[in-house]
Amino acid sequence: MRRLSISTDSYYSALTSQRQRKYRNAKAQKSLSEDRLECWCQQKCIKEFLALHLQIQV
Repeated sequence: MRRLSISTDSYYSALTSQRQRKYRNAKAQKSLSEDRLECWCQQKCIKEFLALHLQIQV
């Protein structure tokens, strides 16, 4: 019985570490694409803001 619990523990720890690795990789890829999107949105917002600001000044 004790041997069974040890094997299940090691199985679960291996499974959780694998899941954590997958999650970390997915999170890293997601954050990278989110950063790119955020950068693009900021550039777009800055361009729109400048265009609006220049229109108001003229």
